[in-house]
Amino acid sequence: MTGWNGTWPSSVVIGISLLTATGALAQSDAPGSSDPAGMTRFPGAWIVEYSPEASVRSYEFITGQVARIRREVRIDRSMRTAAKLARVTYRTPSGTRLDDVVEHYEAVVGDLRGQVDFTCAGQECGHSTLWANQVFGVKELAAPDAAQFYLATTIDGSTLGLADAGAALVSIYVVQRPNRRVNAHVDFAVVAAESSGSSEEDVVNTLNSQGYAVIPTAEPNRSGGLDEDALKALDDLAAALTPFAERIVVVCHLGSLDDPALSRRLTEACAERGSERLGEAGIQAGAFGAGAFLPREGESPDRLELVIPGAKPTR
Repeated sequence: MTGWNGTWPSSVVIGISLLTATGALAQSDAPGSSDPAGMTRFPGAWIVEYSPEASVRSYEFITGQVARIRREVRIDRSMRTAAKLARVTYRTPSGTRLDDVVEHYEAVVGDLRGQVDFTCAGQECGHSTLWANQVFGVKELAAPDAAQFYLATTIDGSTLGLADAGAALVSIYVVQRPNRRVNAHVDFAVVAAESSGSSEEDVVNTLNSQGYAVIPTAEPNRSGGLDEDALKALDDLAAALTPFAERIVVVCHLGSLDDPALSRRLTEACAERGSERLGEAGIQAGAFGAGAFLPREGESPDRLELVIPGAKPTR
């Protein structure tokens, strides 16, 4: 066998040059990442950020424009539910056009017979920085407002081959950054067909075993308010909380706000409202506004919890 003289054959050099020029050299996905069920990625794209499906948590499915009014993030329309959420951010090859990626995902949703709940493009979506930082928490999605696209769709779980799933709430966000790079992001929230993870039995068992329980169906809004659905969720739990009366504390969190002082004030009012609601049902509970200071891994930054102070987890 002839030894290598340090020079690549001309055919290999040409081949590598062509692959590099066309972006065909595959980039590696983030370790442990994968595409959500049925969501075929844009050809040549690779995963740069990945948050795997975790336990059931409160999820806000956005179906309207996002804007900032004074210091608060305001969303025109959304639906809050309990779901298992996976988040995937993709980078596309150099030279990819924004419109091509948009057309790709519109075709994917069409093939899956998804119901389009909301879509917007450009400045009609609101501020891209709010979508990137406040909604998805991925700074690489920040882009000029004119260079963004959002689509929210509901896809039947059976179409995706998901067992025990009622539906998948899918949010697709595509941007072209100032460096001309096109990035795409997919939120894939699977809603259980029967259990939301916040039944009376779930809450009681969780309180007994770990000393706290997140109530995913009673998530506060970004103003620290509890809407009627959230208050009804507390009403539905009240009877099961009788053994914990005078021991539990309603703790409210608003981790999505970037003003710690404002967040603390809003959560104090939120916790008091939750405590009052339980009190109306005969369950005496304390109240504590945690602001943005007590994040919990795998849970929404904006959440309502019931906590037994001093309880020692049994598992």
